[in-house]
Amino acid sequence: MMMTFMPGTTPDQAQGALDGLATMPGVVPGILRYEFGLDLGISPENPDLVLVADFASEEDWRTYSNHPEHTAMSAKAIKPILGDMTRVQYLVE
Repeated sequence: MMMTFMPGTTPDQAQGALDGLATMPGVVPGILRYEFGLDLGISPENPDLVLVADFASEEDWRTYSNHPEHTAMSAKAIKPILGDMTRVQYLVE
């Protein structure tokens, strides 16, 4: 997932998104790898935040996507600052 923040997003709000994402591996089962971070600001047209998450199966991803803790965190920390988001799910073979 790549996310661009809404104009006016504060550093505290961006940190809140990072803090919220950091809680997910501890509460949602099925996450194999979970890495995220803010863009370094080298290219101004880049999105602001990236998340790469690996799951063993599509079912595990759906568990994550629909998990109550994930949806609550997203509603609190992500959606208020979300300008644009691009997602890609792909299968590693």
